[in-house]
Amino acid sequence: MAIYGLAAGIAASTPLTASYSIDGVTQVKSVAKDTFDSVPMTELFSAAGLAPGRHKLLVNITSITSPQAYGIDFIAYNSSVNSITTLPGYKPVMNAGPSGFESASGLSVGAKVGAVFGGLATVALLAAGFFVWRAYKGKSKRFPQSASSSYDDIEATSACFCPPFALEL
Repeated sequence: MAIYGLAAGIAASTPLTASYSIDGVTQVKSVAKDTFDSVPMTELFSAAGLAPGRHKLLVNITSITSPQAYGIDFIAYNSSVNSITTLPGYKPVMNAGPSGFESASGLSVGAKVGAVFGGLATVALLAAGFFVWRAYKGKSKRFPQSASSSYDDIEATSACFCPPFALEL
């Protein structure tokens, strides 16, 4: 069994100290000044030779000063069972794929949802592009420009107010 975590701010004047008790047997471990400061997944404590069965682990931080910090990333242990199905209270998940999130077709639920939203976004972009293209095409037909463009042409067409994206049906 081992505890992995992070000890930060160890450059402070006092070492960070914690006691680790397994089934009533206590060991005190200190993190010395300037050692593996802020390195995640560092082994903070380990105990070997535990008999198979249930055990009680108690971690007590006995000495810590500001700005020091102590965090547990995970606890690793060797299981004494050959299969999870032999554990008391084990209940299988019905109708689940290998990971519990796969469907009969092999695609995960997340992949299917992503494909649906991606397809809808593509259709929406194509429709928006079509309407913008049609509006632009309609705008160029409504306002013909002569070869000799002058302010007179602009004044002649300004009498007809047509919004730039109006659609003619």
